[in-house]
Amino acid sequence: HCSVATKWKHQTDSIVDL
Repeated sequence: HCSVATKWKHQTDSIVDL
């Protein structure tokens, strides 16, 4: 479960960074 949450969080962070 953590892996999925972490991946989603990472993706969101990437969008914010962009």
